[in-house]
Amino acid sequence: MENVLETPLPTRLSVAELRAKLGEITRLEPRPGWTVPEHDLVVPRGSLVEVLGSGSREWLFRMFRVHAETRIAWIEPKLTLFPPAVAQRGVALSRMLFVETEREWNWALLQCLRAKLFHFAVTPPGLVPVRGADVFLRKLQIQAERAGTTLFFLSEIDTPFFGITHRIRIEREAGRPEVLKRKRG
Repeated sequence: MENVLETPLPTRLSVAELRAKLGEITRLEPRPGWTVPEHDLVVPRGSLVEVLGSGSREWLFRMFRVHAETRIAWIEPKLTLFPPAVAQRGVALSRMLFVETEREWNWALLQCLRAKLFHFAVTPPGLVPVRGADVFLRKLQIQAERAGTTLFFLSEIDTPFFGITHRIRIEREAGRPEVLKRKRG
């Protein structure tokens, strides 16, 4: 019994002492988000964000200019964006992949997220099927989180989808973004 290692018993702490010790622990910060300096808004990475209003595209282009090191996938069934207009707004076309999907929009969108090549993806939400929308959006959310890609849905009206983590409205081209929904977690 002489060689038995003695381990000291843990000291008992009061609730106040435990709270003090827990306060000393630094929390792990989530991955930083995307900022737009003139608006004090942070859009989280790896999330689904719905952008509403007439100034939504201009706001996105401003964000893309601020984060010049990013790559962007623009995915639509029929391309509505005129690429030279993007270049005129100061976003290099070499950073963008334009995907015109016709019928296979959902497959193309998932593949762009699974590729883990893009910081941003932009698409209209009108093609999300009403039946099974939550399941499809959850798949998109999981893929966006894994890739760290922020998926922007350009929309005319609020969608009823549960999986959208942020909803932002920009009414004018130089307008201030109004955060309508912000899901924490």
